[in-house]
Amino acid sequence: CGTCNEESLTSFAFSPKIEFKSLNSGVVSVSFFGVTLPTRISPERTVAPIRIIPSLSKLANAFSDVFGKTMVSLAEHNEKICAITAAMPGGTGLLPFKAKFPKRLFDVGIAEEHAVSMAGGLAKQGMRPVVALYSTFLQRSYDMILQDVCMLKLPVVLAVDRAGLVGEDGETHHGIYDIGFLKHAPGMTILCPATLLEQREMLRWAVKEHDGPVAVRYPRGGNRNYEESDWTP
Repeated sequence: CGTCNEESLTSFAFSPKIEFKSLNSGVVSVSFFGVTLPTRISPERTVAPIRIIPSLSKLANAFSDVFGKTMVSLAEHNEKICAITAAMPGGTGLLPFKAKFPKRLFDVGIAEEHAVSMAGGLAKQGMRPVVALYSTFLQRSYDMILQDVCMLKLPVVLAVDRAGLVGEDGETHHGIYDIGFLKHAPGMTILCPATLLEQREMLRWAVKEHDGPVAVRYPRGGNRNYEESDWTP
């Protein structure tokens, strides 16, 4: 909003990741993602406004958070709904679910294969399991998706978090393979919400109405300015 001079930059934080501090006459320290660089600015010059994109992990409404809240809402009306995760209840947004339904949240540790097999077993006994895993770790359970869920046509919902590129989560966490190995799994339906509203609608449909395996894949972060839903089952 307009321009600012050196004095207005003193100890002013633009975001949790970027900070400007005045050091001495004409020198401003710029801290960017933990790296500090001194930058000389003339007292007579003005600084052009900078557009700062906040850290995705700081967004108030991220896909992971909405997933967790939607799961709580669904479980309040259906005692057969349960959630399974592999040592990631926090990262997948399931902490509110764990707090409210501790007996219906199963954390199997770093064992994604077991998470999917367990979901198949629960589904065969009449439960409605939702398996929340990061896309990059879901590939560990490829055989179980095929043999313990899809070939048996079981109503298991895969909540595929961190689908696509994940930014500062790191290159090992890019979720770029799930479509490839899920697309040819027999009977698998793959849903990709564009907004948080679509995510809620898709999860409700997958859990309440669809009688078969479903993967709902969503990215890290939120939906920014586009908030509507054009999705219909």
